[in-house]
Amino acid sequence: MNVQKETILLPTQPHTLGWLGNQLVCHENGEQYYPEYDAYPAWREMPKMMGYSFGAQFDRVITSKNGQYTLLYTNLGTKGLLLSKPNEVLREVNRSYYCADVYEYPAIFCETGGRTFLVHCPLKYCRLDFEDVETGEILTNTPNRNPRDFFHSRLEISPDGRFLISKGWVWHPLDVIAFYKIEDCLKNPLLLDETTNIAIDAKEENEEEEFGSNFEFCSASFANNELLLTVPTNANTMLYWWDMNKNKMVHNVETGQQLGNLLAVDQNWAWDLFEYPKLINLVTGKIEWLDQSINSGKQNSAIIGTQGLPPIAWNRNTGKLAIGGENKVEVLSLSSH
Repeated sequence: MNVQKETILLPTQPHTLGWLGNQLVCHENGEQYYPEYDAYPAWREMPKMMGYSFGAQFDRVITSKNGQYTLLYTNLGTKGLLLSKPNEVLREVNRSYYCADVYEYPAIFCETGGRTFLVHCPLKYCRLDFEDVETGEILTNTPNRNPRDFFHSRLEISPDGRFLISKGWVWHPLDVIAFYKIEDCLKNPLLLDETTNIAIDAKEENEEEEFGSNFEFCSASFANNELLLTVPTNANTMLYWWDMNKNKMVHNVETGQQLGNLLAVDQNWAWDLFEYPKLINLVTGKIEWLDQSINSGKQNSAIIGTQGLPPIAWNRNTGKLAIGGENKVEVLSLSSH
């Protein structure tokens, strides 16, 4: 696998990075960063010089799979702004203030049954809900919801849309990963109140332990529809494969480097962004490429506090990874030639 690095120089600091197809843009003010910088790109569908800005407080963005919807949000705050392409405001969304200043805002889009949902925590920090993007209906706001005490964060959905994981944490504090079957949860929202966690070793029958080193994972990412690539907190040079169907670990490999912020490319390759970008051969565990000149932060938890992480945008469909720097964006592309 070959890596191509492109450096895009910018007149200002990049922020709120997000992909629209092959274009890297700032959704907060509409500027295009890549393939070349353009302060007034055509994708905004408005006359040039008619700029807009939704406010500098928004520093993260996610976009729906169909490209129609965008959520701007304050990663260590409570406010989000739900948009319809290209810049129509649908409504504001919020999360609980509780510890919001220390851990990542939980939100992701989910497309199922011909509808697009925003999965987030609008009512309680520990409660996941599915909100219809167009209507605002919270489909999972049913009686008898009683969520367990869990700080949801870093939500991710499997490529085929079957599974949802929450790479969150529990007090005091431990990073753990809960997983859900989306179809089952939409039929019975009470399943969202359970926190079934992945573990290095399967629990024995009647074992009461819920947390501890067996359940601690600082990062995870779907390698494919069934396999979840994970990094145990207390063995952070190791990669473990969790089988979503078998509910157990099925493989592991040593990389020899500290890991912390995984982005799986496929079942053979993955990026890790702890300190600097590293491309990992998942078959051998070997680091095939790295660039220590690119600062990609030291994230190894949902809890990031005041780390001041650089803006990062990963496009799994095109294999492009963008990392913001000092008045520039580094775009890393993968190819097999």
